[in-house]
Formats: sequence, C-alpha cells, structure tokens
Amino acid sequence: MTIKECLEIVGNFSEPSKLPCYSYNIPAVKCRTGSKLRKVPGSVCFDCYALKGLYVKYRATVNPAQDKRLASLSDPRWVESMSYLINTRKLPFFRWFDSGDLQSVEHLKQLVDVANNCKGCKFWLPTREYVFVSQFVRQYGKIPSNLNLRLSAHIVDGKPPTSLAQRLGVRTSTVTRGKASCPAKKQNNKCMDCRACWGKALNVSYQYQ
Repeated sequence: MTIKECLEIVGNFSEPSKLPCYSYNIPAVKCRTGSKLRKVPGSVCFDCYALKGLYVKYRATVNPAQDKRLASLSDPRWVESMSYLINTRKLPFFRWFDSGDLQSVEHLKQLVDVANNCKGCKFWLPTREYVFVSQFVRQYGKIPSNLNLRLSAHIVDGKPPTSLAQRLGVRTSTVTRGKASCPAKKQNNKCMDCRACWGKALNVSYQYQ
C-alpha cells in the first residue's frame, strides 16, 4: 500500500492554522448530539465555528472532501490506511476532529485501533458523544493512553462531565466566558508550544468566541 493509495481511501488530512499538527474532519452537519445542540441557545454548538468562516467560504472544496472522508469510514481498509499514513509521516501529534464528531461506537473503535497501531503519535479527541464512549468502554475496555479523549461540556460556562469522565478513564473540556486555561486567544489564536489538549490536565477550558 502506498501513500497515494491510502489518501485515495481516507482522503487528505486537514491543516487548521491554529494547530501544531494535522487533523481530520468530517461534516459538522452530521454531528449526532451537536445537531441537536445547534438549536439550543447557550450551547457551545449554537454558534458552531465549523459551519461558518473559512468552512463556508471554501465550501465548494471543503464539503466534497468532508463527505468523502465520512463515506470512507465504511471502507474495511480505513484503519490500515490511516495507520500507514500517520506512521509513515512519523506524526507526533494528531487531532480528531476539527469538524464533526463520532458517528458510532464502531467509529470510535476505528480510532482506537489507529491509536494502538501508532504508538509514537499522541491523539486528541474532543467529543460530545458520551453514550458512544460509555458503550465502547463497556464493550471493549479502556481507551489507550495515547488517545487523549475529552468529553466536551455542552453548555457555555457549564460544568464539565467530571464524574462520567472519571468512570470512563478519560478527561474533559469546557468553554467559558471567563478565564480560560487555553492560551490561544493570547497567541494570535494558535497553540504555539502549548500541548495541553493532548496532556494530562483533567480539564482544559477554552475562551468563548
């Protein structure tokens, strides 16, 4: 299998200007929980960044690419292809997803399999799909240590789902109008040398837009 063949299967990685690494995105309109929260004033998803800005400006190229990535999840070669690309490029960090979210327990299993295949890479997965994570842990066991899964709070200034996260052996993230632990707003909206999202902090808080 070649890099070109793998890219044909999984699609290209995204390169958000904020991040110090590649990411992988799928359509935000296909978020299960997020689609419901977009109708709730005060929720983090009500003003979803992945449905405006550059995502909209370049929709002619962005939308087909995201749709292709979403469709690729059903390809039995997806895990192998993704693992090959990450290992071949020797990526130290990776993010799931700068747009979109988990689609099913099986989808999470794919990401876990990639993490297990790519021990040299640290993955960050923020998700609102608490049910999928709970079902995965019940069915398959622990999330691997190099996949830093964070349960994202649904409401701006809301409390993180700490108790659930602790039971599942994962971490959390929140969005706040107050002081945030994420330094990006003070750094031209870039991570720079911060890697807290991939780190061991029990909760990372982000400044509300």
